[in-house]
Amino acid sequence: MIALIDYGAGNLFSVANGLGAIGATFRFVREPSELRDDDKILLPGVGHFGQMMASLDKLNLRDALIGAAKDGRHLLGICLGMQALFEWSEEAPGISGLGLLPGTVRSLPEHCRVPHMGWNSARFADGEANWFYFANSFIVPVTAATWATTDYFGEFSSAVRQGNLCGFQFHPEKSSRAGLELIARWCQDAG
Repeated sequence: MIALIDYGAGNLFSVANGLGAIGATFRFVREPSELRDDDKILLPGVGHFGQMMASLDKLNLRDALIGAAKDGRHLLGICLGMQALFEWSEEAPGISGLGLLPGTVRSLPEHCRVPHMGWNSARFADGEANWFYFANSFIVPVTAATWATTDYFGEFSSAVRQGNLCGFQFHPEKSSRAGLELIARWCQDAG
């Protein structure tokens, strides 16, 4: 069973539709007590980093998510959900993320078109590459947790993976077959 975190994210139902399309079993979670039994947790996200973290705090989900991840449960963050895995974001100075991965989410360079919107390629560490749908104004620089990179006026992390943590900057639920296959792979790899 996948715990799909419902804190009001705009892509919640498109993620739910994606999970349904691959036959995954999930339930919406809005309270910390509901996370007790789930070995897979999915954190969607679109919008503003500070607003997301404030919503998670209002629902008392921040500590529950951190605790679940530290207990070894699999956590997947999508788009802003991936950015929340990190310590900080330039989008909301002074507001901490979940801090499960070290680093700061950065603004896209000033000289590029913002937001980064539409289809772009992601190249994974094993050499596999595919096209995915992006909608982002902030990026995770390449780090030790980088699993895939994308070039958009410079290279950034389009996917991260470290232990039981995984994140996609792109929207796999809106990325046709390639995106749904990635979600299905995460479901399988996460047990």
